[in-house]
Amino acid sequence: MTNRTLYERLQHEWQELVATPLPERLTSVEWLLQRPRAMAPSPAVLFAELEDVHQEWNQFRPSTQINQYFDRFITAAWTLKDLLGHLGSWLAETRREAEAVSRGEGFDYIIPYALSVVGPNRWNQVEVEKRRPLPLGALHEEAKSEIARLQKLVLTTPEEVLVRISPLPLSPTGEPTALWKGSISQLVLGQCMHQHLHLSRIERWLSTQSPAG
Repeated sequence: MTNRTLYERLQHEWQELVATPLPERLTSVEWLLQRPRAMAPSPAVLFAELEDVHQEWNQFRPSTQINQYFDRFITAAWTLKDLLGHLGSWLAETRREAEAVSRGEGFDYIIPYALSVVGPNRWNQVEVEKRRPLPLGALHEEAKSEIARLQKLVLTTPEEVLVRISPLPLSPTGEPTALWKGSISQLVLGQCMHQHLHLSRIERWLSTQSPAG
């Protein structure tokens, strides 16, 4: 797909999107994830959403400014480095899940989610600790690589596969038999929202920090 074709498709789909009334009682995020199959985002839109995430990540490339805040705590438990590792881990997990669904494969593990007793905290912590020894450059390269792989996947996977509903390893209650069912499109859009949420928080946090010294 050429850049011009991608741009033209995005323009057309954006016009259709803004012309569609938002249903009452649904937030924009809920509406996006519950859109009927006929209104599912195209590969071009998914590619563009991922590109937005890529551009946000570029703000946190290794630099003197970023490096001096790397080990400062941004939450009660995680440093800036930990939070970037968390985001990289979810990009990698999203890519793994999307690839498996595209091949028609199932999953032999679950990730307990929000309604369970522990939530995804245990899984998150394991993934963050795996990345804790890595330098900032490696975390940035992981994110860049995973985004590129997801972009390639959404452009090369048949659209009917992108919107096909399949069981995913996320388990809202923590029960192995109660898996969340969704599509690759929903999975990618949800992860883009997750990335935007944390990256915008990091940007705001950085604006309040004073240089170490």
